[in-house]
Amino acid sequence: MKKLLGILVLGLIFFSSVSAKEYSCFQEGNRKNQIEINVKPLFGLKKSYSNIEIENLPKELVKTGDISAEPFQWAEVFFLPDEKLYNTLIFEFYKDGVVTEKNPLKPYELITNYKPERLVLKMNKRNTPLWDMDMYASPDKEIYFDVCNPK
Repeated sequence: MKKLLGILVLGLIFFSSVSAKEYSCFQEGNRKNQIEINVKPLFGLKKSYSNIEIENLPKELVKTGDISAEPFQWAEVFFLPDEKLYNTLIFEFYKDGVVTEKNPLKPYELITNYKPERLVLKMNKRNTPLWDMDMYASPDKEIYFDVCNPK
C-alpha cells in the first residue's frame, strides 16, 4: 500500500511539473496589450498556443523547440491571401531567468535583472512559408511581454 501511495505521489509531482500551464501576459508599460498563452512542455509531445486569431484565417501551429528546456518556443503561422504573405509569430516563453538590459542611467553599460515568467513575441511577414535565421535574429517586429501571470 505504501509503495502504491508513493508511486501515486511521485506521479502527481512529475505530471504537475510537465503539464500545460496557462498564462496571461502583458507589457508592463501598456497593460492593454495583453495575450493569453497555454504552454504545454510535456517533453515536446504537445504544442503550445496563444489566443491570437486573425478573422476567418486558419492558424497553423508549428513546434520550433517546444520542449521542457527553456525557453519554450513555438510558432503560429497565418496565410494572408489578400497580401499573399505568411504572417509568422514566433513565441519564446521564459519561466524564469536573468535578462541583460541597457542601463537607463548609463546607456553604454549593461545591467543584469531577474525577470520571471516573460514572453518574447517575434513577428515576421514573408512571401514564402520557408524559415530563415533572420526570422529569429532580426524579426520584422519584436514585442516583450514583461509580466506573465499564471491563471
